[in-house]
Amino acid sequence: MVSPAHLYPMSFDRSQIDLFPTSGIANWLPNETIFSMCSRYHKLSGNLLASTTCKQLFGHAQKGTAHDFPSRIDMFVQNTGGLLGTTDDIIRERTLLPFYLPFRSAVDEEAAFLAMAGSGIGSMKFQLGILTSRFGANHPLKACAECMEEDQKNFGTAYWHLSHQLPGIWICLAHEQPLMMASEKSNGIGRFLWLLPNQQVLTSIDCRQFCSRELAAAIKISQTAERLLSLQRGFHFDSRILVKTYHSALSKRGLLTNSGKLNNTEIGAAYSMFAGELSHIPDFSNVTENPNAFGGLVLRLLRNPRSGTHPLRHILLICWLFDTWGSFWDAYLQENLNEKIREIGKKENSDQEYAS
Repeated sequence: MVSPAHLYPMSFDRSQIDLFPTSGIANWLPNETIFSMCSRYHKLSGNLLASTTCKQLFGHAQKGTAHDFPSRIDMFVQNTGGLLGTTDDIIRERTLLPFYLPFRSAVDEEAAFLAMAGSGIGSMKFQLGILTSRFGANHPLKACAECMEEDQKNFGTAYWHLSHQLPGIWICLAHEQPLMMASEKSNGIGRFLWLLPNQQVLTSIDCRQFCSRELAAAIKISQTAERLLSLQRGFHFDSRILVKTYHSALSKRGLLTNSGKLNNTEIGAAYSMFAGELSHIPDFSNVTENPNAFGGLVLRLLRNPRSGTHPLRHILLICWLFDTWGSFWDAYLQENLNEKIREIGKKENSDQEYAS
């Protein structure tokens, strides 16, 4: 009698078949996402069903297919024999999660890692402030036509680049060309499917009205998003230092009152003018539709940045107030140093008062 388990295997048994040493895709391609790697494996494996591939790699028919925050990474590492890296390495280097962490706490980071390593991400998107951000929570897949052509020539396949998937990035920095978008995963129709970039699934964004200023703004935002992703592991901004850094930049722009308070009217007007340059970038269309509302959000961010604030709000603020990421980073480090000096001074004064 044939066992039902033989007819309908529920999980991938590495003792029966060893995929990666013989598949020819045991190495990551440069800047590749885990979703892209799995999509390449699905294509080369000959599996007819996306669920078959997902079971083999993640031990589940659907969990693991998310293109932004896949879960069951621990099981993926186990089923691939650790050939593609550790759970920590894969989450940090092959998913969008690190983009969201620098403005969060270490506790939030640990919880997010546990969610992605485990059986499901649960409320992680809400906890990261993604669902309530007005920037969208679906992270449409994006690709550059010139990168696709080069990748096909160099590697035999086009694939999804992690840097292209970051929120706010709609320009390929390597070619300074607008990215194309695939909506199959983000609109729910192909939620559990594997997909590689090709001209049939990608559509171009409307960039006909991109002027030089708008293109420069899009490039600046893309550069800032990439630098945020490249921060060292475990780094978290100090919200107190961040506010002081922003206020120092506002002061240099003459946007503080004589008493050092925020000049709400002028800040709102100046920010709205900056936001107008983003009108043709998909993630920021809602910014320009209601600049007054977003001006109010900016003012709240300048007073007391909440831990649940979407990174794009900070990116917009940084791009508005600073010429480059480097100038922002230098200003932040200087404010951090100033704060430490102030704390040492307070401690010395306190010790002197106690001694007297």
